[in-house]
Amino acid sequence: MSKKEQVNHPEHYNIEGRKECWDEFIDKFGPKHTFVWCLMTAQKYLYRKGLKDDNPAEQDLNKAQAYFNKATKIRYDHREVDGYANGLYNKTYKDLKKLGKA
Repeated sequence: MSKKEQVNHPEHYNIEGRKECWDEFIDKFGPKHTFVWCLMTAQKYLYRKGLKDDNPAEQDLNKAQAYFNKATKIRYDHREVDGYANGLYNKTYKDLKKLGKA
């Protein structure tokens, strides 16, 4: 049995006939709020890395990186996000870099 994708595009966040979850969030809540949500979710995975029984530390780090990457994409795709929440963005980047992920 093959292992299911758990990091970048897990099937439980991809419902047939709909956009991927974080892309629906952009439509529903706007790019600024989704940008911050992605950064906060990245921080959540950094905080709990390796502490949840069914999530190895490396998987949590990869999830943090995936959410940071999505935040970065939102930042570049939506002009209104440019310059927004720079402190949180920079902190997340530094935290990932310290762990060899940025």
